[in-house]
Amino acid sequence: MNTTLLTGAISVTLAVVTYGLNRYSTLQLMRRQARLERVNRQLSELYGPLLSIFSVSKISIESLRSKLRPGQDRYFRGGVPPLTDSEYAQWRAWLVHVFGPGNRRARDLIYDKADLLLDQDIPACLLAWCAQTQEYEVIFKQWEDGDYSEADATREFSEFAPELETYLNQSYRLLKDQQNALLQSTSPSGWFALRVRRATDADSYARLA
Repeated sequence: MNTTLLTGAISVTLAVVTYGLNRYSTLQLMRRQARLERVNRQLSELYGPLLSIFSVSKISIESLRSKLRPGQDRYFRGGVPPLTDSEYAQWRAWLVHVFGPGNRRARDLIYDKADLLLDQDIPACLLAWCAQTQEYEVIFKQWEDGDYSEADATREFSEFAPELETYLNQSYRLLKDQQNALLQSTSPSGWFALRVRRATDADSYARLA
């Protein structure tokens, strides 16, 4: 009789423990899945596109410099000779048709997806990118009206580009690492395998009792 009661008590205890472990495992899995969903959104909706836009802009800048006064890295500051009319027209075309669309897209992403930022506050390099884009909107409108008196924005891209490149690359790599770790912890070979193992162990203990 005592053996039967003891066996029953052990079985009930193991069942309760198994339920608790499974419940804990389920909650942990749900948290990881929610975290993975956010990381996926941060990569696909913000940091991935921003890094792509920046990388393409960087390549485009080098392409422009190879065509417009090769070897010269600036055109309006530092005592450089002024651009000729044809060079100025070429400069305007690159800004309007090459850099302008990407910068607008980046600005809109930062405005619309700021809730996906890793940071508590918006980084200064992102604000500088948006500010320069906004300033060029005024310059573009002046050009449309035939006013070419203003050629360059107050902020040069090169002034904040290194900080921006470092921030975007580090943030993207950090999120990719988090994504890979979360994918492993929520895969059948990871988290679910652990749950199955726990349930099997508990069942084995019950049979031994």
